[in-house]
Amino acid sequence: MISTLDELLAELGTGWWDVIHYVVAIFCLSLPASQALGGAFYAPAVDYTCVPTAPSAASETGAEGGGGGGGGPSSWRLKDPAPENSTALNRCSYLMENVQTGEVIEESCSEWLFDNSTFATTVTSEFQLTCDRAYLRATYQSIYMLGMFIGALISGFAADRMMDESPRWLAVTGRHERALEVLKKAARLNRTSLPGNEKVLAILRESKEEESVNPRQEKKGIKVMIQEQLASLSILLRTPKLRRTTLALYCSYVIVNMSYYGLSLSGGNLSNDPFVFMVLSGLMEVPAYSLTVPLVAHFGRRMPTLVSFALSGVALLAIAPTPPSHGWLVMTLAMVGKVCIASAYQILIFYSTELFPTEVRSRGVGTCFMISRLGSIVSPFINEILGSVYPWAPSAVFGATAFVAGLVMLMLPETMGVALPETVAELEARDMPSKKRSWLRIPTSEEKGGDKQQEVL
Repeated sequence: MISTLDELLAELGTGWWDVIHYVVAIFCLSLPASQALGGAFYAPAVDYTCVPTAPSAASETGAEGGGGGGGGPSSWRLKDPAPENSTALNRCSYLMENVQTGEVIEESCSEWLFDNSTFATTVTSEFQLTCDRAYLRATYQSIYMLGMFIGALISGFAADRMMDESPRWLAVTGRHERALEVLKKAARLNRTSLPGNEKVLAILRESKEEESVNPRQEKKGIKVMIQEQLASLSILLRTPKLRRTTLALYCSYVIVNMSYYGLSLSGGNLSNDPFVFMVLSGLMEVPAYSLTVPLVAHFGRRMPTLVSFALSGVALLAIAPTPPSHGWLVMTLAMVGKVCIASAYQILIFYSTELFPTEVRSRGVGTCFMISRLGSIVSPFINEILGSVYPWAPSAVFGATAFVAGLVMLMLPETMGVALPETVAELEARDMPSKKRSWLRIPTSEEKGGDKQQEVL
């Protein structure tokens, strides 16, 4: 006989209601991908050749020499003009020589010819983003990520109009009538039956509740919604255990997002063919996402996340000392790093939904994604600015920070086989693992069996 919320949710089974939510989620998540990774093709680093302009500044310099016999513009010529495919490639200045006095001055380039053999047209060539304007390429990519950061503040408002809310969350926050409607809809689509309405409402009311939310939420302006999102941060940092969980996840999300996008957008630095690099990088996510399912089912959440971060760190750090002439080895290490960081990202998302209590789960996971955009905002500058000075530096930074994220995982408890906390009070009342080296422990068969009963709804 059904008497608890977990039993009620288990009774729904799996059917069309789950499939519809799954398809909608896939569609929504697929849309930003081309935009987020498009920067590698919209604003890549392109070879260029300086186009010397009329020597007006040079002639003025000669004229001001007083007795130097500078003469007019015809008195100046390019010093050692270089033919095509020479060392003049990718220069930001050129030398002018006065034919009468022999004076040599350096002029800054103001116009360039770009190599369009790989890309027909780009933002780089269209707006001359090179030399002292090269940082704008990273800015172009970073602005999109900044938009995602800002959009995350109001994404929850839009999400509520696209999909049904979680019945568990509705029950915990006191919206029992709305939870009943969602459960009845799910039962109808899944072709299953539930107890009578009064019985279901009684079960929903018995679920623990710390805050009450008006089922008829008033329409709010964007300013109010942003203020509420920012206020939610204080709730996540108010109590000790929730604060530790929140800060550990914030750190991990920033690092995994920085490494994931930084590596995905570094095709121009790590490969001679950015198109092949992007295709292979995308293919690497297939095994990364497929392998996470059996990994978390047999080894829990924390250990696979930690190992994925560590292996990614090893692969990316190994790129730094690898000679550029060994292109196949650089590509192999980059793809290994991509598999591991994508696996870590996938498991971390699943892991975080089990770490946050139900009443703050949407806030916790939502703010994790919002904070993670700080990492993707920084990653283009690591690739473009730091990488232009020290080519080995981006992979070293991404690899080192991946190790840091792995160490942060030690602060979090294993959630496999543990009932999801409903409220913050329930989370704070739980005992945290105290055994030394508990992070090495593999979940027991009893815990694995208990894990099958968990429903993240």
